[in-house]
Amino acid sequence: MRPCGSIRPVGWLLWLALGAWLPACAGKAPPPEPPEPPPPPVARVAPAPVEPRIPQAAFCDALTELIETERDGFAGLRGQAIGSESWAAQRTLPGTEQCVIEGDAWPRARYECAGAPVRADRSDRAASQFALLGEQIDACLGKPSWHPRTWHKNEPFEFAMGERQQTWTDLSTLPPSAVVLKLQRGLSGDDYRVLLDLVTIR
Repeated sequence: MRPCGSIRPVGWLLWLALGAWLPACAGKAPPPEPPEPPPPPVARVAPAPVEPRIPQAAFCDALTELIETERDGFAGLRGQAIGSESWAAQRTLPGTEQCVIEGDAWPRARYECAGAPVRADRSDRAASQFALLGEQIDACLGKPSWHPRTWHKNEPFEFAMGERQQTWTDLSTLPPSAVVLKLQRGLSGDDYRVLLDLVTIR
């Protein structure tokens, strides 16, 4: 069995090596940590465009003028002929860009106004136009100055592909007059349009 004193030179050497290493390391600062990467840029989402509201008085005046010419088949508002019993209209309802008259006499005549086309991937904007025009028609036809005419707002219809329809009917006339607001998808499926019809229900 080895005597205990025989391990002392080994311990002494370790102590000396440790004593030489500690002062050498004490003067060295630890390497700096790498800087954190900058945060990723925040994607800015463009706000949805807000549809401009047409002054209510101007809108109602134009709609009233169109309705009052219905019994004459809109004859006073006919512009250039564009087909058999079809004319470009001389008045454009605010919120639309073109109107046509179809039918040469009451009650067959129909006055139709179409809004600007909206791309199919912006159907939310077309729906906003539909809602805005609906509010303005409702406010106009609900005025007491229409008496004795009585405009009734019917239940709205929603169809496939986001198409919609809202009708107001004048129950005081025979046959009844109607204002029909529609949101329709184009035949190609690439766009939507808001349409406003003034018709007589036969």
